[in-house]
Amino acid sequence: MVVQSKCGVSQVALLVALTFWTWLWGPAGLLMATPLTVCLIVLGKHLPALGFIVVLMGDRPVIEAKARYYQRLLARDQDEAADIVETYVNADGRESVYDAVLLPALYYAKQDRDRGLLSEGDAEFVGQATREILDVLAHDAAGPSERDSGDLSVSDPGDTRVRILGCPARDEADAVALEMVRHLLDPARYRVEVSGTGMLTAEVVAWVDLHRPALLCIGTVAPGGLSQARHLCKRLRAQCPELEIVVGRWGLHDERDTDRELLLAAGADHVETTVLDTQRALAQVALTLGRPAPELPPTLVPEVVPETIS
Repeated sequence: MVVQSKCGVSQVALLVALTFWTWLWGPAGLLMATPLTVCLIVLGKHLPALGFIVVLMGDRPVIEAKARYYQRLLARDQDEAADIVETYVNADGRESVYDAVLLPALYYAKQDRDRGLLSEGDAEFVGQATREILDVLAHDAAGPSERDSGDLSVSDPGDTRVRILGCPARDEADAVALEMVRHLLDPARYRVEVSGTGMLTAEVVAWVDLHRPALLCIGTVAPGGLSQARHLCKRLRAQCPELEIVVGRWGLHDERDTDRELLLAAGADHVETTVLDTQRALAQVALTLGRPAPELPPTLVPEVVPETIS
């Protein structure tokens, strides 16, 4: 029982191995069963030809959490999907669940919808269910005083928090991913307001010009949304040249370097490819903006002796 929890062997496989080797070799087989089983698991992890041994005897699930989560949402089983997320959070923590489980589901849904494998209604259900599960995670993690509605129409003049505007580039998946970033940021230090997907580029530019947030975060989940994010970066950079723009280009795509170069050329200051990296970039930029300018030492002015007019 102690060894199987540390070596990645399932309990059933270990009991079967104990039974088999004891039947074959007697007491010697009982002593050798556990080391032999562990050696088989190690060989299966390092030799592709023996990979089936890990599937048969290992304690890891055959399907990753992100695939099981997406599969449950396709079956419209939101309760079991929420259980998968809860199990992952209890095992690996809340910060990693966004990039490891929730965000891949948005990417898979957009990809399958664009390929014609998923209906528009099913894709909307994946996004809506993920938003509801995300709200439950945020509600469980934060106290009543830490919850922030993120309403753009509410403005408190006495609020000293860093104001960050999140702007989805195209669709609802981008807005849900921005909500993940908002939940990762400390609500006591940052006020993150996520705009709706129905806002036009001109409306976003007008809102930024009127309210002057400290930071702007543009969110876009691949596939798609790159051209909209570039256009928004160009318009905002032309209208507000001093504004710090962080772009989250999220998704399991292979063109990350190319997308980063295009977005930086369009006017973005930072481009991140994971939700957690986007949160860290926003916090780092906000910290830089909050630092006072260093005081320069006074310049030494040579003493000027007035000339005597004779």
